[in-house]
Amino acid sequence: MIAIIVFVAMAVYLLLNIPVPVAVSLSAMTAMTLNGGMDLQVVVQRMFYGLNNYIYLAIPLFVLLGQIMMTAKITERLVDFALVLVGHMRGGLAQVAVVACAVMSSISGSSSADAAATGAVLGPSMVKQGYSPGFASAVIGAASAGAALIPPSITMIVYASLSNVSIARLFVAGIIPGILVGAALMFAIWRSAIKYNLPVGTERPTVKVVGKASARAFLVLLAPIIIIGGVVGGVFTPTESAAVAVLYTLFLAFVVYRSLRLRDMIGVLERSLVITAQLMLTLAAASIFSWIIARAGLPNQVAQLPIFQGDSGWIVLMLVINIVVFLLGIFLEGSPLLVIVTPIFLAPALAAGIDPTHLGIVLAINLAIGGISPPFGMLMFVACAVTPATMVQFSKAIVPFIVLICAVVLVISYVPQITLWLPDILNL
Repeated sequence: MIAIIVFVAMAVYLLLNIPVPVAVSLSAMTAMTLNGGMDLQVVVQRMFYGLNNYIYLAIPLFVLLGQIMMTAKITERLVDFALVLVGHMRGGLAQVAVVACAVMSSISGSSSADAAATGAVLGPSMVKQGYSPGFASAVIGAASAGAALIPPSITMIVYASLSNVSIARLFVAGIIPGILVGAALMFAIWRSAIKYNLPVGTERPTVKVVGKASARAFLVLLAPIIIIGGVVGGVFTPTESAAVAVLYTLFLAFVVYRSLRLRDMIGVLERSLVITAQLMLTLAAASIFSWIIARAGLPNQVAQLPIFQGDSGWIVLMLVINIVVFLLGIFLEGSPLLVIVTPIFLAPALAAGIDPTHLGIVLAINLAIGGISPPFGMLMFVACAVTPATMVQFSKAIVPFIVLICAVVLVISYVPQITLWLPDILNL
């Protein structure tokens, strides 16, 4: 009963347009009050314990990293590199967005940062070349959602802290699914380019042009090697790798490229603090929500449902997970929602024989799809903000991409070898 109360209360508060952290906290407090009283000291303690995890120190560092790259215009070097690789294809700039988001995600770990950074560079350019504003914004949103599986991912870091899964194993497990989603998006863009006669891309580059663009982006491309290679190789923890990447990017911005001034850091730090505070407050609120759900015994109740029993139980459970997390992802941001749904589904998944690493990847991509889904998806607002598109235009253009990504997610869900093959080969 308490689980029903907490979810209904949260839905009501969100529909009243109450800020997400407040809505999540109030829903938990409402359930506690109706269930025999509320101890505010317990609420504060749960919020504190929810954030009292060393691995969460990586989150503000990755946020700072993304802001430095945007302000120092390092993203433009990545876009130029992607333009050389795939810009000559039909629908070239849209193809570039997919590749640029994937590369950017391998550094920043944030889908929102990817959408903001690549959208600011490519969004207006796509519209100027003849792409419809709706299609341009949909491409930015879909590309940033697809890149959510590319390590390092803040979502994966949060999931690792909740499930005790190796972060290195999660990072590696996301590579092949991330490539599959990216390839599917590029195929969809190619088909759309033919169907709607989208602009042909740039001329096929010469070896000299490729070499020049690669050299220009080479030092930037070392950043994901530092982050991912350091974590997978056991050299760094995720937090340490993020700190090293921030220092490395600052060195590039101040010393090598000289594209960042000291006074620019005031704005960088201010934006990073605001984003981090919003995210951490929501995570703290979600930890109260998660604690209420655990006390109500919902995970065990879900695991004992008859439809999840037997040899085919995992098939039904995986379908339920995909649907529920996708729908909730429309209303709540990825990482806080992960704090809520992981305790609910982890125990039933383990009981059904689902690998927790596989579960983490499925959760991550469903959260990303929810983020680009109208009417409340967070990535939708970011994509519309960086392109001259209305939410109606975005909503019409994003549907084919959502359907395509959902199809890929179903394949990933029911063929776990796609996720687990690479980490198993590497003995992670």
